[in-house]
Amino acid sequence: MIEKSCDLLCIGSGGAGITAAIVASEKGADVILLSKDHTGYGNTRIIGGIMAQGDLDTSRQGKDFLRDMVVGGDYLNNQKLCLILANEAHNAPILLERFGGMVKRDSQGKISADVLMQAGGHTSPRSLFLPAAGPGIGQGLRFGVSGRKNIRTLEKTIVFDLLKEGKKILGAVCYQLTSGEIIVIKAKKTLIATGGGGWIYYPHTDDSRVSTGDGFTLALDAGAELVDMEQVQYIPFALTHPSGMVGIIVGEPFTAGPAGLLKNVHGKEILSGVSLKTRAQVANFRKRAGERAAAEITGRDYPEAGKSLIDFQVQRLKGMVGKNGKYRVIELKRELQTAMWEKVGPAREEKKLKEGLEIFSSIEEKFKDITIPATYKYNTELLDALELRFMLPVAKSVALSALARKESRGAHVRLDYPERDDRHWLKNIIVNRNATKGIHVRTRPIELTHLHPGSE
Repeated sequence: MIEKSCDLLCIGSGGAGITAAIVASEKGADVILLSKDHTGYGNTRIIGGIMAQGDLDTSRQGKDFLRDMVVGGDYLNNQKLCLILANEAHNAPILLERFGGMVKRDSQGKISADVLMQAGGHTSPRSLFLPAAGPGIGQGLRFGVSGRKNIRTLEKTIVFDLLKEGKKILGAVCYQLTSGEIIVIKAKKTLIATGGGGWIYYPHTDDSRVSTGDGFTLALDAGAELVDMEQVQYIPFALTHPSGMVGIIVGEPFTAGPAGLLKNVHGKEILSGVSLKTRAQVANFRKRAGERAAAEITGRDYPEAGKSLIDFQVQRLKGMVGKNGKYRVIELKRELQTAMWEKVGPAREEKKLKEGLEIFSSIEEKFKDITIPATYKYNTELLDALELRFMLPVAKSVALSALARKESRGAHVRLDYPERDDRHWLKNIIVNRNATKGIHVRTRPIELTHLHPGSE
């Protein structure tokens, strides 16, 4: 077992995690940047190469971009956060360039209307092209990290669990695949930036293999709430055969532009336009998170995880190694992924959603009787088991939220409730976890601070 200490632990090293780590380090924080993949990889490295620059007309104070986000999100969005993003989106390209990335500029070296494109879901050109696409962003971010002496990186490392004491998070216990080491990280602040959980739908996903929803479950276990987990965005351009290539992405919706139509084999329209994507822009909020974490750490004393707490979590992790049960974890993983696609896929209905939840409960029972080799170094079956522990609560959260929302809205389609119902369902679906009810779902009215249906 290896012990490390830091001011700030950033879990996840895509664009969001790296942004937070660099910004915090520049404020004087000692940072450990933890990555389940290589630094700068994950979904950041495979994006198509555009990012929302925001509106050039600053006199509108982000109102046009705000409108497009809210309308594109069918009014589920937190409008206060959307306005922050709309007003600060122009900072993201500059931040990326400062780290070492590259964005397209005009002949005068400026970001102007000449280099902006109008992607699907946007009512005006505000998307910036990244010449080197995802790999270039990843390399730029890696370069940004490498130049900071007070950022230490841990690659191929997955969090087993957070070190929790009451409502305080004191770090994490981790497993490093390549070395086989159990690594205990004591941290004054912990920031989760692990991306999404698209791998619960494998092979029907364009997400990186590491996107197993780790951060969602870690947050749930720490007492956080998840919001609108039923809103899974599906990209409708993928291969359907041969079987070995099912799910491979063959295009992004933004290529269709604002007037794009999706038609079936008979030429019948099945979807008008495409929904707005703002996935590059998470870095804006992680910049704020990094700044705030560094500010809160400065000049303050923090409790440190005690030996008993560390020993308890380490023994829990060690207890998974060498299990000799009936089920292989990879088979349970595939069972979950198949159920997600067949029961909680793009078109949903009550009967299938309930069937999916029953399957997840069955997998949870089987998980108690799994087999894992008695070795630590490069134990991929242990990695699969740790990931499945995260995937199950995420799958249940999506299914329970989809079951609760008895309407069709945004990316959520209910065949048994095909219409959007603003009268009854201008609500967020909130997921939390407690000791008595397990994963629990409730609703919360949406705060329509700037726009409401009909106002656009």
